[in-house]
Amino acid sequence: MTLIETMVAMAISSILILGSIQMYTQARSNYRTIEGIARLQENLRFSTDILDDDTRLAGFWGKTNSAADLLGQAGVSVTCGGNDVTGWVMNTGQPIAALQTAAALPVSCPGTKPRDNSDVLLVRHATAEQNVAARNGVVQIQSNGSIGMFFDDGIEPETAKLDGAIFDVAFNAYYISNESRYDENLPSLRRLSLVNNRIVDQELIPGVENLQVQFGIDRNGDGRIDMYVDGDDARIAAGSIISTRLWLLVRSERGEPAQGFVDTRGPYQTPDASGLQIDPAIDAVDYPPTHRRMALSRTIVLRNQVN
Repeated sequence: MTLIETMVAMAISSILILGSIQMYTQARSNYRTIEGIARLQENLRFSTDILDDDTRLAGFWGKTNSAADLLGQAGVSVTCGGNDVTGWVMNTGQPIAALQTAAALPVSCPGTKPRDNSDVLLVRHATAEQNVAARNGVVQIQSNGSIGMFFDDGIEPETAKLDGAIFDVAFNAYYISNESRYDENLPSLRRLSLVNNRIVDQELIPGVENLQVQFGIDRNGDGRIDMYVDGDDARIAAGSIISTRLWLLVRSERGEPAQGFVDTRGPYQTPDASGLQIDPAIDAVDYPPTHRRMALSRTIVLRNQVN
């Protein structure tokens, strides 16, 4: 081969190699984008499934679903970080409630870096699992068709023994944190959860940026929803909670600045009565525009009407 032929062959080979590198880079970028979207959808579905299952059980107390039938909780004690939070956790008069900001969490049980302008969903009920043995150090309820009593000393209450069944008590306060265990700059859905007789802070899923909660209330007793209101609305006290509306905003775990992606779907309109909007173009610190996002609203009908 002559020198010219060799140089031509090298030029052609270089072009082919560069083309292959570009194709590989593009394919790798597309794969990461598709993987990120799939993970985003999975996180959103997982979050709503957890909230859905727990919310539907609000106000379930075993063989009774009436808070008026719950006779007492003498001697029951619940702690959070060594602080007594029994009154907050065992507030059976509010089996489901919402705080308008995570900053409203008790100072004795504050959660992990709670996010501003995001609601907290509080759910109280008995677990669906029946015939649980009485266990010392676990908050439980024994209920029959007419009464229910709480205890945590492993001794069944005499008053509720007749035809009674034992259930563990469940309490969860769902909130949005500004960090996750994977990345201190990645928000996450967390919950303060009752484990035995103490509150444990648990991370559920990363990437959840905002949670908004509203309640559908029946004000005239006809069993129909008259309006949806925020958790701090005074009209809740005069009606019955029929359903819960949840609004979630979830983002991808990784941004895509190298791909030139910019989230232009904002501002995201929340259902909050204040008219709260989330715009990544304005609040790039808490809502970086280089991440993909999905917003979802779900209405959950309660199995137990809350008065």
